[in-house]
Amino acid sequence: MGIVEEIRQDPLTKLEHEVELLIREFVSNKKELRNVLSAYGVMRAEEMEAKMKKGEFGEHPAYEDYLSALQLEMNLEGLRELLRERYSRLIGA
Repeated sequence: MGIVEEIRQDPLTKLEHEVELLIREFVSNKKELRNVLSAYGVMRAEEMEAKMKKGEFGEHPAYEDYLSALQLEMNLEGLRELLRERYSRLIGA
């Protein structure tokens, strides 16, 4: 039986699969964010913004990287919320 059949037959399997996919997406986004931020020696997008305002980085490509970092941080927050909700359902099942 494949995963699709398992998911159709067992809601818990579907939930486990969702949690697994969310974790993969979270880790992928986290790695990408880490790569962007480490290129500028900062820990958060807001630090990048502050350094850009001080003129420590040129606008290009720092501004585009800043926007990417900001989007990744927002994605991670959304993924955290989804993971909390799905995981609490999973362990409560």
